[in-house]
Amino acid sequence: MMRHPMSVSARRFLAAASALLFVLVSVVAPAAAQAPAVNGSTAAEVAAAVAKDPDKVVQIVVDAVVSHPPNAAAAIVAAAVGALSPAQRKAMAPSAVGAAIRALPGADRIPLAPGCACAAIRVIPSSEHREVVPPMIVAAVNAAPEARPRIRQCAIDEAPALASEINALIAALAAPLPLVDADATTGSPLPGGSIGRDALGQQRCASPPCPG
Repeated sequence: MMRHPMSVSARRFLAAASALLFVLVSVVAPAAAQAPAVNGSTAAEVAAAVAKDPDKVVQIVVDAVVSHPPNAAAAIVAAAVGALSPAQRKAMAPSAVGAAIRALPGADRIPLAPGCACAAIRVIPSSEHREVVPPMIVAAVNAAPEARPRIRQCAIDEAPALASEINALIAALAAPLPLVDADATTGSPLPGGSIGRDALGQQRCASPPCPG
């Protein structure tokens, strides 16, 4: 079978396509290779800052999240939580996670909240899960309620021993708050110069005294 020689225009098109492919590989590949290094550098800076002044972990996390691309938030949260001591994690990790999610741009909170919460869970030793993970989930859901189903799933993936507790917690967070009767808390006017009843149901009176 005879092969037809490639036309000049076809050869030019092939050469242009090859050149474009080379440019794309040259530009995109180095950028992709550098991305983890940037996140690693950021994480190291955050961890060092938290280790130096753990009481400022929330502010450190917020400052880092707002000054870096949104997709760096999970690495920032993980670095901060991992740099805390066990006692500090119990006290501060939930606040740090919630603050990081709230610091994200509005459009990024729902898609990135599960990653932030579960990156933090991932760096917590399993021996601390029972005390730290539930309040951390509450903080994450409060910061991004619409992300609740995905937060639930990734939290169970990271802390499977707490699956039943996480399911119950997420269900409770999804339940509507009960309506409170105003009279039950503020009281209603009573005869005889009384003002009403306080939150404990005790009568509160003005002068003259309440009738006996």
